[in-house]
Formats: sequence, structure tokens, C-alpha cells
Amino acid sequence: MAEAANARGAFRVAGRVKAAKVIPVNGGRMAFVTLEDKTGEAEVVVRDRLYGKAAGWFSEDALLLLKVRWGERNGARRLYAEDAEPLGQEPPTLPQALLVELPVELVDDGLVSRLASLLADHPGPVPVLVRLWDGQRALLVAAGLRYAVSQAPELARSIEALGPGVRVEWQ
Repeated sequence: MAEAANARGAFRVAGRVKAAKVIPVNGGRMAFVTLEDKTGEAEVVVRDRLYGKAAGWFSEDALLLLKVRWGERNGARRLYAEDAEPLGQEPPTLPQALLVELPVELVDDGLVSRLASLLADHPGPVPVLVRLWDGQRALLVAAGLRYAVSQAPELARSIEALGPGVRVEWQ
């Protein structure tokens, strides 16, 4: 990272993801990634187009090779990722979706609010589907990109704790 300070134009950096913060933007997601190597660390902005293409790569401890460029915004100089590839590993396989099954009799404003809060606390690339069922019929609703989540066991446990009959399945 030490050599990156004087680089011009597009260049490549490699390192380990020390931390990643994912936020929703314009119907998608972007990330602020702290990349480190033996010489130091740097924050890299991963815009929504690249994040959507390779979201599973930007997790803690992942080893990455990034094509980056210096940019300035609000007086701060930052690295912006233009391309990414994993180093020495297969990229993690992400589930296609998180399916949340809710019995219709449990659904009220409070439950919907708690579910939305849980999803917002675990942002990531995996879309969420909500299946409302009454024992005979079902309605499947896509929650939208703003509610996409990261695969986390504690998220599944928290959703299942919302009430009796609530089920979660990573598909």
C-alpha cells in the first residue's frame, strides 16, 4: 500500500480485506473496503456496479487483486476500485436467495417492521424472498434490492425467533 500513494492513473494493488462496510445505494449496494498488506492499509471504494458483479469477494480476510484509481470527493483522496479478482482461492459461493416463510396470521405492522430492521442490519448481495402462507395458499414477494442480505447464521436465527411457524431457508 505504501507505493500506492504516489501512483498515477489506474494501477493494481493486492492485499487482505481487513474490514468491509456495505451500504445501499440507488437500488444496489456499494462497499468501503479496508485493504491491507505488509506495508500498510488503504480504504477502497467499491461502487455498486463492481460490487454487484463480485459481492462475495469483498468479505473479511479475502485476498484480492484490485485495479484501482485515485479519486477525490469532498476534499478527501480515495482509491476507487475498477476491477477485482480473488487471489489464490475460489470466490465464495453465495446462496441464490434467502426465503423467509411467514404464517399469514402472524403478519402485522410490528412483525414487518422487525423483519425489515433485521434485514437492514445484515446488508449484502443475497436477495430476499418472503413467502406468506395460510396453510393452503401462498404468496411469494421479492423484498427488493434494498433488503438484500449477507449470509449469516445469526440472521436466520433472529428471523426464526420472530414467531412460531416462521422459517428461513438459504436457497
